[in-house]
Amino acid sequence: MNKGKLVCLMGIDGSGKTTIARLFKERLQEMNRIKVEYVWCKFGYYSPLLRKLFCFIGIIGKPDKLRGLNSISGNNFKNKIVYNLYLYFLLMTHYLTILNVRISLSLGKTVICDRYLPDTLVDLVLEFNQTYEDANKLLKKLYFTPKPDLLFYIRLPSKIAYERKKENSLDYLNRKVKIYDIYSSKNEVVVLDGTKNPNELLNEIQFYFINKSG
Repeated sequence: MNKGKLVCLMGIDGSGKTTIARLFKERLQEMNRIKVEYVWCKFGYYSPLLRKLFCFIGIIGKPDKLRGLNSISGNNFKNKIVYNLYLYFLLMTHYLTILNVRISLSLGKTVICDRYLPDTLVDLVLEFNQTYEDANKLLKKLYFTPKPDLLFYIRLPSKIAYERKKENSLDYLNRKVKIYDIYSSKNEVVVLDGTKNPNELLNEIQFYFINKSG
């Protein structure tokens, strides 16, 4: 059985990752003979209800209102030991998701990941006060994580992303773009223009998938 291909999309909130990933899955399914799986691979996502519970019992402080995050930020924790335990718990649950991706690939499925380890790195820097280098070292300890056959960065100016989706502050989005740009300059990434319409982006992704993914 041939190993499946791993296609990952990364980018800031509002760049259209989820929409493009789902549309690309549909397009691949129409091509026949390709088994496709969509995976939402967001790191550290917790429901607003759990966040409120943690605030209520005093484990964390109030979340940053400027960002309006649905995740529990490391900046909010009052106890360093609890913070470290929480961080490693998140990494382990995230790791299990990625190992499931590896299993799907071994079964010959093409997996489309909406977010992947580069997005996790960005979250570690912004949400958990890690340096870029420390976050990168931490992720390298997650052994056996599959390397993407294609990694797309849907690059969108933060001002446009903010207009599309005002869940986070403009300053926060600016910082995110900066980290994504650093990562893209150091790794094998296909940078796409996020201001293009979804159909144009889909055509570009399909071209790379057919001609560049081996």
